[in-house]
Amino acid sequence: MKSVAACLCSLTALIFLSCGMTGAKADFAAGAKAYDGGDYAKAYSEWKEAAQSGDLAAMVALADLYRRGAGRSPNIDLALHWYKQAAKAGDAIAQINLAEMYLNGWGTLRNLPLAWVWFNRAAKQGNAWAMSQRQILERVLSPSALATAKKMRNIR
Repeated sequence: MKSVAACLCSLTALIFLSCGMTGAKADFAAGAKAYDGGDYAKAYSEWKEAAQSGDLAAMVALADLYRRGAGRSPNIDLALHWYKQAAKAGDAIAQINLAEMYLNGWGTLRNLPLAWVWFNRAAKQGNAWAMSQRQILERVLSPSALATAKKMRNIR
């Protein structure tokens, strides 16, 4: 899992650097470079700045760091906060991660209808894994819980 995340961070950083991005995108790339080099404190700093500027990829990366606790103790509350910010802004990966947090009760109460809502949003963006998770929940949820989930589709 860590090697996949590191590979994705490296790839994203290379794309942004080769495109000559500035501002939040440059902060994200600097964070990815720091993460790849094991400088988690710098990665936190760069990604936090970029996330606060609205960079969705930085929000997800920062949430991942908080969730795993790379270089420090995990902070599930902050992970949940940043996943929510990116998920609400439409990031499918954040939507999946937020759904997982509700599904498993990580940093929040376990809430299967809310997990369905976030898997559904990612599924609507074409994410096959989210589609399969949504289908599993549809089989697990009671009819009334599924009806509740479907009513909550448009929550913010």
